[in-house]
Order: sequence, then structure tokens, then C-alpha cells
Amino acid sequence: FMIQGGDPTGTGAGGESIYGEKFEDECSRELHNFRGALSMANAGPNTTGSQFFIVQNSQAPTKDIDALAVQVACYELLNDAKRRVQQMQEALEDAPKIQAYIDEVNARLNEYQSEGLPEEEKVYATEIAKKYAEVGGTFHLDFAHTVFGQVIDGMDVVDSIANVRTARGDRPMHDVTIDSIEIME
Repeated sequence: FMIQGGDPTGTGAGGESIYGEKFEDECSRELHNFRGALSMANAGPNTTGSQFFIVQNSQAPTKDIDALAVQVACYELLNDAKRRVQQMQEALEDAPKIQAYIDEVNARLNEYQSEGLPEEEKVYATEIAKKYAEVGGTFHLDFAHTVFGQVIDGMDVVDSIANVRTARGDRPMHDVTIDSIEIME
């Protein structure tokens, strides 16, 4: 569903960021992991280093837009909650306050599943779901990874890289190198 690169060690463990240390995720409701999205890989909230991935998946898990909209909204809520809980833990918030937040998130998720999305959220999530149904992507990664670019031309190259033979750990049997890119504004 993606190709990944940017690991100078070649081990999959990643390398140092240009800042010298891991940095915070930057997520936005305007940027999503549609097919061709260029995003930062990480090992959890705020652990971004040198690795990146390009979303290759060309299909949504369902063409049912209403069901897909609920999934989009739920993953956005869950991924944002993971980041917030980590921030609360790092700020040494007390356990009851963290648990109250988790309970609030769970109540919203249950409401989404049983009663559907609130109207404003439904409009937003439906628009995003339609785009995923049209072009594919990995909506479950929204709000978990920083999206910072989009492949405009050359998805055939991404598809070719995704189809190379792989060995253990889903690593290509032979190194694949991206020799150049063009940045368009």
C-alpha cells in the first residue's frame, strides 16, 4: 500500500532528521494520505526522523461513501487522540484526567458508530471519503503521519517500485534508489 525510503542505515530503523533529533508531527485537516501522498514515516506520535513513504494504494476499502465517511472520521479522532494522550503523559498530567479524555473519545466513537456523524463532521468526512473512493489511499494514516507533498506525475514509477520482489521484512531483494525528484510549487 506504500513504498518507503529515507533510511540511510538500510536497516529500517531510520536515521537522524535534518534537525538532529526526532520532531513533532504536523497534521492538518487539509492534508490526507490519498494515493501519491508523500508523508513522513514514524514509529508513533512525534517520532519523525528521516524516513518517508509514498502512498501507492489505488483503492478504498469500500465504495459505500457513508460507511467510508464514518471510518475516515473515526481514524482522524483516534489518531489525534493518540497524539494528545502522549502529550498529556509527557506533560505529567494525572491519570484521572487522561482517563477522562480517553472516555470522552470512546463515547464519541460509539456515537459515530451508533448514531452517525454530526452534520458538520459528516459534510467534511463525506468530502474526504469521496476523494478516497475516487483515487485510493490510506485514510487510516491520516493524523498519524505528516503529509508534506504529493506525486503529481510519475505514479507509474511508484507502482513499479511497489512491485519489485521483496525479501524478509518486505525489503526489496535489490536496493531501489530514487535518483532524482522535481519539486513543483
